[in-house]
Amino acid sequence: MACLVVLSGLSTGCSEDTSSGSAVDVDRLVSLAAEQIAAGDPAAASEALLVALEADAEDVSVLYNLGLAAQNQGQDEAASDWYARALEVDPAHVPSLYNSAILLEGVDLEAAVDRYREVVGLDPTAANAHMRLGFALRHLGREEEAASFLQEGIRLDPSMRDIEAPRYD
Repeated sequence: MACLVVLSGLSTGCSEDTSSGSAVDVDRLVSLAAEQIAAGDPAAASEALLVALEADAEDVSVLYNLGLAAQNQGQDEAASDWYARALEVDPAHVPSLYNSAILLEGVDLEAAVDRYREVVGLDPTAANAHMRLGFALRHLGREEEAASFLQEGIRLDPSMRDIEAPRYD
């Protein structure tokens, strides 16, 4: 059964009708937004997530996905702000830490390294974080330490062997 969200004139075609006072289904809106982001429509995802944000301004999934939608639209500053808000609610939210580290790479590589260290400390199985940390350390000239993280990333996920290092400006 498809429902419609109507809140401040916004229609997302995804949850319950809030004009009658029904509660917004935040989880459904987050799921819809994730599908929209995956389908290449982060602007529509943002609309759904803003409705969810009105219902629950402290929901980490809403804040994170707003960051992801902004990042997918090339709005890095807005994405960083959304990830920061998610981390205020949950300082150990690994996806927000990881994505904010990616955004930091172009601004402050040392800060990105620190953030990747947080990620691997919280999730030692995060192969992607091990790889990004290794690449950043290599770029900073810390080859021995970089090699250790790169090896661990490949051990955790052998498909990472073919990943190319990001470009650092």
